[in-house]
This record gives sequence, structure tokens and C-alpha cells, in this order.
Amino acid sequence: MSAFGRAMRDRREQLGWTQRDLAGRAFLNPGYVAKLERGTRNPSREVAEVLDRVLDAGGSLAALVNAPRREPSPPMLTSADVEGLHGQIRALVADDITHGADGLWRRAGREFRRAHEALAAGRFPDAHRADLHAAVGELGEVAGWLAYDAGRPEVGRRLMTDALLVSQLAGDAAMEGLQLNLLALLAQEAGRYAEALALADRGLALAPPGGRVEAMHRLRRGRALASLGSAEGLGELSRARALLDGGGRSGEPAWSWWVSPQELALHQGQGHAALGEFGRAVEWSGVAVDMLPAAQRRDRAVYLSRHAGHLLGVRDWSSVELVAGELGPLLDAAGSGRVRGEVAGVVQVARRVGAPGRVVDALTAVAAA
Repeated sequence: MSAFGRAMRDRREQLGWTQRDLAGRAFLNPGYVAKLERGTRNPSREVAEVLDRVLDAGGSLAALVNAPRREPSPPMLTSADVEGLHGQIRALVADDITHGADGLWRRAGREFRRAHEALAAGRFPDAHRADLHAAVGELGEVAGWLAYDAGRPEVGRRLMTDALLVSQLAGDAAMEGLQLNLLALLAQEAGRYAEALALADRGLALAPPGGRVEAMHRLRRGRALASLGSAEGLGELSRARALLDGGGRSGEPAWSWWVSPQELALHQGQGHAALGEFGRAVEWSGVAVDMLPAAQRRDRAVYLSRHAGHLLGVRDWSSVELVAGELGPLLDAAGSGRVRGEVAGVVQVARRVGAPGRVVDALTAVAAA
């Protein structure tokens, strides 16, 4: 073991982190982190400095790497960098659609951190301040979403929180609203329902009245209230659907496309399930599955997983088996740790409700594929 590897391991253990914890915070491959600790790989100066910063080692780790320290002044950012950041965002979104988030979230996180640090250095003309902050904030939103979709929700939460602060500095209320909405989603999925409600309320206060943006915040508010045991949540979800049925409003942000009738139907089902009304949950999630375009394979895997959970609630074992049969091929193509986590959660529900062995086995086979 090298001196660097030993010092890195000792500091990591002082913090109570696993190698995977450290890898997630530093946006490195866990296998690479293990090799650094064993001394079978030597870090570059850049990697050593990243690890030093993440581990809060005060420069002691970076000092163990003998490459000469180079500290050039950060480059001056210009309007060309704004377009470059938007190009990175477009490339990440396109790669996510094609390949899924699993292979992208680390790259997105590194690109956001690099841009964020350049922004913090303050080397840009005042004329481009707002545009640069807005672009970096949007890049952080994409990075946070990809981390969540890859099954790394805590990493997604950290990235999204940093991105939110950048968007606030930009005065970009629309992006701030989206980031609050996604933080509400992360809080909801983590079981922090009161936090999800507070974030949804904050987003709702920023939203223009009417249309998709208000609907997406009412969706989060409804889910949180239902999870807290309040039937008022179903009313909020109904209001969200009514807003969408009303035809929206002009000038809706491009990213609001995801607020769709099928998405609202799925969340209506989730709201009923949270209140123990599994019969109604099955009806709504079934409608959502039927409405979803066939091309949205990753979303279909999520919808079917939620529908399977609702079917387990009414003990419809044969229908669960049919859903499991459809899920298998979709899961292979999803490229999403979040989707695999959804299926693993359904397996746990099946065991908890005492589903027959054949049902548990069918779901387990899908989750293990």
C-alpha cells in the first residue's frame, strides 16, 4: 500500500465512509477508488486534489503526489461558454434518451463541478453573469436528475441543491421552480414527506398561475399530503389534472413536457395507494399504463412497477405475473438504476404481503436480470 493509499483510507475511515460513499462524492468509479487505496494505481494531481477536497484533508493528501503543482489563473468565461454549457446539456439529455443514466451521471457531475468552480472563481464579464449562472444551474439540474435516475438519490440531492443556489443567483425563477420540484420528488422518494410538502409549497409560490408548472407543484403537494395521511392530497392531484385539462398557458417552459395526463394518472394512483385505497390505485395506474406511448420504454417500466405494487395490494396474483412478464425486456433496455430499484421494491412488497412463491419468484427473476 502506498503512502497516498494509506492516508486516503485512514481519512475515509475517520469519516465513517465506505469506498462506494467516497466514490459517489468524488464522482469516481468505486473500483478505481479501491485500487488507489491498495496502491495498485497512482492518482493524477487532479484526482488527488479532488479527493483531498472531498475528504477535507487540508492539503495533506494532495501533498503526497509529487507532480509539480500548477495553478494557472482560471480562463476568462465569455458568451461562448454559455453556448458551450448548453451544448453539454443537450448532449447529456440526448445520451440519456439513447443509453440511460447509468453511464452518464458521473460525467454529468464532473462537468457541473468543473463549471461551478470556474463560476466561483469570478472570471467573467458582468454582462454575462446572469446567463452563465443560469446555464450552470441548468447543467446542475440535469446532473442531479441523472444521478437520481441512476439510483444515486443522495448524490442527486447534493447536486440539485448546489444547482438551486446557482439558479437563485442567476435570478432564474423558472429553473429554480423545477429544481425545487425535483428536490420535492427526492424527498418524497426518501420518505421525507413533510420536507417534500414544504418544497412543493415553495415551488407553488414561484409558479405562474395556471398551466403545467402549477400542475407539477400541485402534483408534488398532493403526493406529500397523501403520504402524510391526508385525503386533501387527492384533491390536490385532481386540481393538477384540471389544470392540465384546461389547456395550459402560453410560454410554458420546454422542460414542462413531462407533466402529462398519464403522469398525473400514475400519481393519482400513488396517492390512493398511500391512503390504503388499493382498488382505486389499480384503476388509476392501469389507466396511466394504457395511456403511455409505447416508445417510452423506461417510463413504461416505472409505470408497470408501480402498477404491480398496487395489484399486490388487492392480491391480484395472476395480473402481477403478467406484469412481471412484460417488465423483463423493458428492464434490460432501461439503463437506469432507479428502474431496477423500483422492481426490487416490488419484490419486497410481494414478500411482505405474502404473495405466492410463484409470484415472488417471477418478480425476483426480473429484478435479478
